[in-house]
Amino acid sequence: MVRHAARPGCLASVNRLAGFYTVATAVGFIYAGTMPLYAVIIRENFPLRMMGTIIGGSAMAGSLGMSTGPLLGGLIYDRLNSYTLMYVGSWGMGLAAMLVLMAFRPFPAREAELARAG
Repeated sequence: MVRHAARPGCLASVNRLAGFYTVATAVGFIYAGTMPLYAVIIRENFPLRMMGTIIGGSAMAGSLGMSTGPLLGGLIYDRLNSYTLMYVGSWGMGLAAMLVLMAFRPFPAREAELARAG
């Protein structure tokens, strides 16, 4: 089961509950590994005075996604009897988030602040 979930091409074809739980566990561990990076990304891309607002906004957006995602996923599964659309949609949202992140550049003031501190 774990070997099946480790192959990216097979993630979209999970159609049994055990396979779904295997993939969900893997995604959970991966997500827990990325959470601490949010503070680092925010620190590098936003001024200090905005950090609380940005971290709060990202936590709120994450909470909304984690609360509505299972509901929408269940509705999609009930309608289509497949998890494929959920995996494809998740992949697309992740790609879009990466593209948005690539658009951010560190503030020049932050670079000067880091140079003085070092």
